[in-house]
Amino acid sequence: MSNFNLQVAINSTSIGQTTTNFLYNVFLKKLEPNIFPIGGIDISAFEEILPQEFIGWLQTCTQKAMKDYKRSYPSLKIWHINGSHETVSDNAFLYFFHELDQITSTEKNILSSYEGIASPCKFTSNVCEEYGITNCDTINLQYDSTAFKPTSVKKYENNEIVIAVVGKFEKRKHSGNIIQLLKNKFGNNSKFKIHLHTFNPFFDNDPNKAMEINKQHIIQYCGGDVPHNFIMMPHVRKLVDLNKMYNMVDIVVDGSGGESWSLPSFHIAGLGKQCVVNYNSGIKEWSTSENSLQVQPNGKISSVDGLFFRENNPFNCGNIYDLDTEEMSKSIDLAVENVKNCKVNEEGKRLPEKFTEEKFCDELLSFIKL
Repeated sequence: MSNFNLQVAINSTSIGQTTTNFLYNVFLKKLEPNIFPIGGIDISAFEEILPQEFIGWLQTCTQKAMKDYKRSYPSLKIWHINGSHETVSDNAFLYFFHELDQITSTEKNILSSYEGIASPCKFTSNVCEEYGITNCDTINLQYDSTAFKPTSVKKYENNEIVIAVVGKFEKRKHSGNIIQLLKNKFGNNSKFKIHLHTFNPFFDNDPNKAMEINKQHIIQYCGGDVPHNFIMMPHVRKLVDLNKMYNMVDIVVDGSGGESWSLPSFHIAGLGKQCVVNYNSGIKEWSTSENSLQVQPNGKISSVDGLFFRENNPFNCGNIYDLDTEEMSKSIDLAVENVKNCKVNEEGKRLPEKFTEEKFCDELLSFIKL
């Protein structure tokens, strides 16, 4: 079947990884859609994971797209609201990501132009409904079991407890607050290693400059003195390398105040690691009291940070959930005790079978009425 169109990012970003995994499952179904890449193609993140046959299929589907597509075909775009006004179909559907508690008039106008819209979480669907958009479905994301799986890795020589802070460095994710909290609790404690998976590529187009800005933020929130057991994790290109890093982790800490899903903590929990989350928005779709230590948010605060979220913008305006650092500290202590007692997150290990790639693919195809 080739009578449908896909407008998707195929790159190493979170959205790009999600859609590439989705495309692989479309490939497994032996379908041949017309694929219109958003911003080019880069599947280097999936090196050593996806077969050469998939790469050939991807080339075929993108090369034929302009020749074979029709505007009458159903079309699925996977993207943010900003930029999703451009479609290749008069029968267009949108699967989008949105983290805040408001919808602007511009966003509403774009969303209302689609035949159907869906997001990963009920939180976004409820926000849409509050703003008069009543046709937003919820389709949960998939666990990428092709990339993330248990594997043997070399631990630290003294078997230190590894705590990972995940999420791009920004106000929305309370990155600075989490780093300050962990410095106060474990800074220079030789029994712990703090892995900072906080690289934000959007600080600068030059990855080296973006990394330097990230380092400066970490130094700032450490009061100019970064503890010797705090490790700024490199931005790795390949998911197989990221999987190795994730397998080194004992505890993942996710303090984000607004997510459509939160893939890093989701995938690390799926490896059976202890998981501590700021329990809000899209995290509620997969986090349970059995697979996570859930910290209830301490109210809401403005998302405005002067960089990624600005006042009076046509896109991305609203609030995020605040972080209760005292309760987060207590939950981290419980996670540490679980690690010391050799407790495996068995419920977390069930996430891959609950949120399968095949289910996600089937639901998206059904969403566009195929």
